[in-house]
Amino acid sequence: MFTIKGDDLLYDGVRFGPKSALYVDRNELKNLPSDGVIRRTMPNRIDMVFVAGDSVIGVESKKPNDLNSSIHAGRLARQIRTLMKEVDVPCLLMRGIPQNPWGFESDDNTAFNEDLFHVWVDLVRLQCLGVYILPGPERDEDVPKWLGFYRPSLAGGRTPLASIARTDNKAVKPSNKGWFLKNIKGIGGTIATKLHNHFGSTRHALLAKPEEWRELGISQKVVDRKEEALK
Repeated sequence: MFTIKGDDLLYDGVRFGPKSALYVDRNELKNLPSDGVIRRTMPNRIDMVFVAGDSVIGVESKKPNDLNSSIHAGRLARQIRTLMKEVDVPCLLMRGIPQNPWGFESDDNTAFNEDLFHVWVDLVRLQCLGVYILPGPERDEDVPKWLGFYRPSLAGGRTPLASIARTDNKAVKPSNKGWFLKNIKGIGGTIATKLHNHFGSTRHALLAKPEEWRELGISQKVVDRKEEALK
């Protein structure tokens, strides 16, 4: 797992390089500029990693023609699970907008595209798991600049709120912590909040080992459902 120590980025406790750099897998984004970019073989073939604030950001990069096939083949799910285990903030960089696979157009632009609809549903599910969906550029050389735009928001804290303070000054209401866990049959609001608070986030709760759930009094049947949902 990636961690930060001082000015260094570490992987499994070993120095990976300076935390100021953008790390890119050797086989990805061939046309990236060299300034501030370090190319190397990335652990588990993660596309990109960089640091924002006190968080390690991991990025899976997809162009539209690859996104749809990755979802249907189950490849994207595996890649995102890897990101969730290796970094603090997993991101999917969508370099373009998915188009309908048949290329048809309707006169009133209201034709329902079931295949494309399922792509968007899966993207919403990823967001519920704590994955950031980032619009991105098609050109490789523009990727670092776009990631730079997102860096302050990905750093967390109140930075994103400060940018919209002039248009939204209402107090933030407390959220129902762990609400997404209620999608697992057998988990209600109280248990969902308990899991969220114990593990620190919904994502960490989902990635926790089965025995860690059982130690909190969660039945084996519910634990099995959680494990099945992550396959």
